[in-house]
Amino acid sequence: MAGIYEQDANEGTGVSLKGIAASVERELAPRGEEREFPEFTFNGLATPPEEVDRSLLSLFGQLTVLPGTSAVLTGRGGFQKVYPPGTYGLFDVPLGRAVVQVVNVASQMREMPPVTALSADKWNVTLKVVVDFRVGDPVEIAVSLNPLEALNTVATSCVMAQIEAMSHDALTGRPDEEAGVDEVARQIMERLRGKPSLRGLEIINVTIAQRRGDERRIKIVQDAAVGETRSEAREAELRAQKRIARREQEVALVEAETARRKVEEEEKLKITQAELEAEAAEIRRPQEEWQTDLKRQEEEWRTAKELEILYTKSQHEEMLETIKGIAQTTAEAAKSGTLGSLSVSPRRRPEALISEAEPVVEQGIQALRSFQERVSTRTYLPARLDYQDPYQRLRLEEQRLAKIKGAEFEVVLRSGRVVVATVSYGGYRLRIECPPGYPEDAPRVTIVGPEGEGKPFEFDWDESCYLSDLVREALLQLAVGMSTDEGQ
Repeated sequence: MAGIYEQDANEGTGVSLKGIAASVERELAPRGEEREFPEFTFNGLATPPEEVDRSLLSLFGQLTVLPGTSAVLTGRGGFQKVYPPGTYGLFDVPLGRAVVQVVNVASQMREMPPVTALSADKWNVTLKVVVDFRVGDPVEIAVSLNPLEALNTVATSCVMAQIEAMSHDALTGRPDEEAGVDEVARQIMERLRGKPSLRGLEIINVTIAQRRGDERRIKIVQDAAVGETRSEAREAELRAQKRIARREQEVALVEAETARRKVEEEEKLKITQAELEAEAAEIRRPQEEWQTDLKRQEEEWRTAKELEILYTKSQHEEMLETIKGIAQTTAEAAKSGTLGSLSVSPRRRPEALISEAEPVVEQGIQALRSFQERVSTRTYLPARLDYQDPYQRLRLEEQRLAKIKGAEFEVVLRSGRVVVATVSYGGYRLRIECPPGYPEDAPRVTIVGPEGEGKPFEFDWDESCYLSDLVREALLQLAVGMSTDEGQ
C-alpha cells in the first residue's frame, strides 16, 4: 500500500501530488482489481511494512484484510493492533503515519530435510518429517526475521534428539517394540511445541514421511526373524505331526475296540441264537411227542370204532335173523292154528282167520327192517377230537412262556380262552391278540419299541405252535436286526 505521506527526494516530507493521484486511482478502480493476495516476501510469512493509505479522500483510511491472513497495523505513539480478515475503517488509529504488515495465518505443511543420527543403541537411523503449523501470534511473526528457517533448524534438532533418545528397533517400527511411528511423531511434536525459538508458531501435527534404519541392523533383524519364523514353522509342523499321529492312534484304537465289540456281539448273538434254538427244540420235542401220541390215539380210536361198528352190525344182523325166524314161526303157527292168540273161533271161518294173519306178519317184518335201519351205526369219524380241557392249553402256554429267560408276561383270559398276551423283554413289548378261533386261527402280533413306536410282526403260523414259539421267533429277529445295525 502506498500512503499519502511519501518522502520525495526533491521536496522533502509533505503532501505529494503523486500520492494523491495514486490514492484517487485506487478509489476509482473496480472492486475485482482492488486487492490481490499479498506476497509474503518479508520473512516468508509476512509482507514488508507498507504505509496505510490516509489521503484526503480517505482521511481516516480504510483497511481490507483477505481470508487466511491477519494485518498488523503500527501507528504513532506505539499504537499496534491486529486485524482479522475483513474491511475496517481506521477511525481509532492516531493521525499520522501508520504502517501495516499482512501475515499468513493459514495452516501450512512444511517438509523438513532428512535427518540421520545414531540411535540410543548406536545404529544409524534416518527420519524425514512433515510439520503442520500455522501462525499463532501475528505480531511475533511480523517482527521475526526468518521464522521458517528457525522452524527448519529446530525441527532438525528435535528429530536428531528423538533419534538419539530411542532404540533402533523402536524408531524403525519393530513389532515387538511398544513404540511405533505414531509415538515417534508425537514425541517430536512435543519437543517442537516446547521450543521458545518457535514463538508465534503453533505446531499442529508432525508426520513421519520417511524412515530408514541401519542396513546392518536390518539384516540382523531380518535374519533373526527368518530364523524365528523357520523355527516356528518347524515347531508347528512337529505339533501337526504329533496331532496326526495321536489321531491315527486314536482311530486305530477305536477300530480295534469296534472290531472287538463286533466279535463279542457276534459271539453273544451266536450264543443267544443257539440258546433260542435249543429252547425251541426243547419246546418242539414235547409238541412232536404230543402230536405223535395224538395221532396214535386217533388211530387207536378209529380202529376201535371200526371194530365196534362191525361188532354192532353183526349183532344187529343176528338179531334181525332171529326176529325173521320168530316172525316166520309165528306166521306158520298162525296158519296152522297152533298160535293161541290166533286160534280159530267157532263163529268164524278158518279162511278168514288166515287172511287176517298175513297182514300182521307183513307188518312185523316191516317194523323189523325199520328198526335195523334206525340202529345202524354211521361208519365215518368226526373231523377233530378234543382230548384236553380248555384250561390245559392255558397251563401249557404259561409253562412255555415262563421258560423264556428275562421275559415278563401277562395273559388275559375270557371265558377260559386266551384273549391277549403281553410279553416284555429288553425294552421291547410284544402284544399278542388271539382271535376266537385260536389256536386254529393265527394271532396278531405287534412289536412296540423303546420309543413307543409299534409295528406288526409277520410270521407263518401253525396251529400246533404255542405263543412262546411266536415270542422266540420275534426276539430272534430283533436280535439279528440290532446286530446288523451295530455292525453298520
